[in-house]
Parts: sequence; structure tokens; C-alpha cells
Amino acid sequence: MAGKIVAHRFPQRLQLPACCIFRTDTDHFSNLLGVQVAAEATIEVDVLASSRKGVLLAGESLRQALQGFSGGIGTVTIDAILLQNSGDVFENPDPGESVPSIWHKTYEFTVLFQGAS
Repeated sequence: MAGKIVAHRFPQRLQLPACCIFRTDTDHFSNLLGVQVAAEATIEVDVLASSRKGVLLAGESLRQALQGFSGGIGTVTIDAILLQNSGDVFENPDPGESVPSIWHKTYEFTVLFQGAS
């Protein structure tokens, strides 16, 4: 899916399979002195494909890359990325539409990190 991963929302006329990643919320944790010591973000990852097999292969590849990841990304230290939830959605167009069916898999991850948010 190289080059088909986008942030925040899918563009129109998207070439499938594709993936969209966005942060839904972030919690910050401070010590008693008010110094931020850690943070936790929830990210949603949506995978679209034109077939069930395609969405399962792309989704599993993405899940394997993210699940359990730790390390640095820019100025942020990722302690762990943990899969919390996943679901399947089949988006069938209205009868008579010339739009192909789209298979959709969604993942929700918790990202534990330190550093800039």
C-alpha cells in the first residue's frame, strides 16, 4: 500500500487498496509537579479494498506493522501500539449506481508515547 496511506480522510477517486489513519483523542498524564510524564492516543485506521480478500490482506499487513511497535518517530518516543478493536464493513452501493462495492475494515489502536503531542 505504499503511497496509498493518507491522513484524516480519503480523497475522491481513490485507487484501492488504501488506508486512512487519524487520531481520535489524546490523554496526557502528569506527575504531582505538573510535569507531563506520558500520553496515550487513540488512532483509527480504515482500510478499503475492492474485494474481501484484498481488504483482509491489506488490513493484516497494516496490523502486523503497527501492533506492538515501539521506537522513535520524529521527536516522539512510542512505548507501544496496541490493537484495541477491529471491525468489518461492506459498503454496497445503491441499486443502479455504477460504483463498485467497497470492502472496509476498521482498526482502533492505543498509542502509548512520550514527547511532543
